[in-house]
Amino acid sequence: MIKSVFVGLSLPVENYKKLGEVGANHLIVWLDSITSQKWPLLQKTGCELGISFSAFEKEDCPLDPLAKDKLREKIKRALKWRPREIWLDHFRFDGYWESTFAKAPVDKGYLVADTHKPCKWCRDKNRVKIIDDIAKEIKKLVRNKTKVGYFAVPYHLNRQTKLVSELGQNHSILGKIFDMASPMLYHRMIRKPVSYISKYVKYMHKLTQKPVLPIIQIKDMPDLPAGRQGDLQDKLSWNEIKAAYNEAKKKPSVGVSIFMWEHAVEKNKVGLIKELLSSK
Repeated sequence: MIKSVFVGLSLPVENYKKLGEVGANHLIVWLDSITSQKWPLLQKTGCELGISFSAFEKEDCPLDPLAKDKLREKIKRALKWRPREIWLDHFRFDGYWESTFAKAPVDKGYLVADTHKPCKWCRDKNRVKIIDDIAKEIKKLVRNKTKVGYFAVPYHLNRQTKLVSELGQNHSILGKIFDMASPMLYHRMIRKPVSYISKYVKYMHKLTQKPVLPIIQIKDMPDLPAGRQGDLQDKLSWNEIKAAYNEAKKKPSVGVSIFMWEHAVEKNKVGLIKELLSSK
């Protein structure tokens, strides 16, 4: 079972010395914060190391040649560290997808909020096909150097069709291209019960027929649209986190990833990570 922690590497070095003591066997590390000093420290944990980065920056159009150039450069930078896999964050058109869960229940439809407006690059284009084509380009660029996964918006394709077409992230298509997927099952952000986590993993696996590594939250996180950023008061209890972890590891899940180490340090939950990852 993969016992993973997402590591932002945004804190001073001393905050990462306990990473090797919490029972993790896998780390997903944010590319932009990797340094020649911090990478060897992570290697000493004995964990398998993956690297994550934002495929497209906020408000970038994936069809913009400059955005595609930046993506290729990030891939090349990541490959230099020889990670076990690359994890693509924000591999889609921009859009605040969380609000589609927060503002409307399933039986009353979903709202598409603040998605990328058609621009000179993507106007009248099929966004799902655009993301599909870029995914194929990435696999050709990476070849057999490492595996490639992506962080998946946890929607149902037949329930949120408008959002799928706006974001361009179709799991049934991307699952045929990439090696694995990590649905972002931050259940409190999307106002779902913890039981949604295991149900969605089953759904995702059925769609992709590839390994699914759900990523779950360890604290209440900002859920405000761009321009209104702010931290929520953390009311996510230890018992609820444990329940979410137990749901996330249910088959056909290949394990659990916890988002993120820096949040655990901030909220004094490092001990909880150790308790979770040390459990059978």
